[in-house]
Amino acid sequence: MKLITKLRESTRDQHAQLDQISEMKRLTSTDVEVNDYKNYLRAFLKIYATIESEIYEYASVYIKEINLNRRLPQLKNDLVQLKVEHESLEVDKKLILNHKEYLGALCVMEGSRLGGNQIGKHLSNHLSMDKKNLSFLISPPTVKWSQIISFINEQPEENHVEVIKGAQKVFQYFYDELTDFYKGIE
Repeated sequence: MKLITKLRESTRDQHAQLDQISEMKRLTSTDVEVNDYKNYLRAFLKIYATIESEIYEYASVYIKEINLNRRLPQLKNDLVQLKVEHESLEVDKKLILNHKEYLGALCVMEGSRLGGNQIGKHLSNHLSMDKKNLSFLISPPTVKWSQIISFINEQPEENHVEVIKGAQKVFQYFYDELTDFYKGIE
């Protein structure tokens, strides 16, 4: 079985758990408001400011151009374009993954781009938002998903468990950070 298939199966429940967060469900509902997207950006700012650099620095050793896929600059741009006040974040923790786990983490980060693209299309249609305000969600990657999948699937069988463990850790991190953020704005 290909590693990407194992990753999907091993993280299916965590992915579903993220999708069930009420604020995340609202983003794809017909009741969505611009403020929902602003809060989404603020929530993801902390996540990306904390882990994106760590994951992509490691991955760039294996996929040279992957640093060009970073999304934090687009996220910050969207916050500025939408005039959203946000704090300057000090990164106070790291994921502390091993080298094999970083590949699973990368898979989650890049896979989230696919879901983000769907959210971006929905917001563009339902909120009549200018696409320049949706760059975090709809900017095309330099390194395509198919290239990342190919690289992931080339990993030897003995690395699969740890790659999956890295993906699971990042999914859990996303869930913990999103639920904490949304509790704080209730």
